[in-house]
Amino acid sequence: ISLDATSKLSGPAGGATTVADGSNTKSDGDGIGAAVAIDSGTTAAATMLSGGTTFSAAGGVTAKATLATARFAAQATAGAGAKDVGVAGALAIHSGVVRAESRVASTASLTFSNATKLSLESAVTSSDAAQADGKVDAGGNSLGVGAAVAVNVADSTSLSVIDAAAALSGVGKLSLAATSDDTVSTTEIGRAPSELQSRQYLVCRLLLEK
Repeated sequence: ISLDATSKLSGPAGGATTVADGSNTKSDGDGIGAAVAIDSGTTAAATMLSGGTTFSAAGGVTAKATLATARFAAQATAGAGAKDVGVAGALAIHSGVVRAESRVASTASLTFSNATKLSLESAVTSSDAAQADGKVDAGGNSLGVGAAVAVNVADSTSLSVIDAAAALSGVGKLSLAATSDDTVSTTEIGRAPSELQSRQYLVCRLLLEK
């Protein structure tokens, strides 16, 4: 007996992505380019055994929760070029929560006859990315400021559990497995021209990752 719950987050780029592009191409006076990308998402897969029942299966009972290819990303790009003052600011914020859970609930009262096996399995594969790029072009600016802030918060959980109050009897073999494969990438780029000459440039960069 197999109980399967599968969740897959898909989209044009293989997941949920928020992209912001703010560029100012003004050639004289002051130029300001700003971009803000905020991405937040929650996805889950769960199986649960509860209540009272009796199982008898030669191949055993398997409850499996799989969260495959959950991809989240926030990308902000800002560019500014102007004769006098050039300011470019990019902010990318990502918060992603993914959870796969296979559980025998506290309300369960399960009987397994003929040495029936019980397996609980959970698996998560996810990626979380935040990228901010603030660039000031070398356009003869008297003052240039390039600022980039990237914040990436990734919360990934894979759980196989039997609640303490659950009642199990006659289980031939008990197996619990939980796996998680997570990739977290946070990138910030604050750029000003390399040819500073007599002008003033300020590059600000802040990266936060949890």
